[in-house]
Amino acid sequence: MTSDTSMDALLDNFVERVADAVVVRLGAAAMHPRPVGDDEPVDEPTMAEMAKVSAQSLARLRKAGRIPHIQCGRRVLYRPAAVLAALSCSKEGGDA
Repeated sequence: MTSDTSMDALLDNFVERVADAVVVRLGAAAMHPRPVGDDEPVDEPTMAEMAKVSAQSLARLRKAGRIPHIQCGRRVLYRPAAVLAALSCSKEGGDA
């Protein structure tokens, strides 16, 4: 039984180290942003800036189902062309 406990601890440690490495890699990628295409998913702050709305407004629209998004674990990503199209449709539709 001791070996099961030590194996669980070893596995937990491994998963934690992999998660930390992923966070470091994603952080490094964020420090060197590349040009974003219309079809390349972006994170919430980037999408909010592109759509010229606050991150809170973007989250509210997402939760209301008014803009498309991609849920990847806890991370939320957006395809800029799809979001901008959805936003322009809602403005043209007289949503008030």
